[in-house]
Amino acid sequence: MSAPAIADDAGRALVNVTVVTLLRVDGPGRLVALANAEIEIDGVPILVQGVRALRSGAVLTVEAPQFRDRDGRWCPGVVLPDPVLAEIAAQIREALAQ
Repeated sequence: MSAPAIADDAGRALVNVTVVTLLRVDGPGRLVALANAEIEIDGVPILVQGVRALRSGAVLTVEAPQFRDRDGRWCPGVVLPDPVLAEIAAQIREALAQ
């Protein structure tokens, strides 16, 4: 699942986003799938592991990876720009629809 390149507002960086693995999760909880995505920025690949697809009623949300800090609070493991997370979400939704 690969997407066309996304360019930043100034057109300086070429970014490709690809969901490389998707693991469906069956069970009673909200978690529907876990994914790994590759974000390639000007030819440099970055692997983001643990992207979560969550269902709440009829709504499917996709969240960047998170971890618990020592106080038990959930914190972002990586902060992704909105267009990048939106592309990952679109690819996950497409894969889950198949």
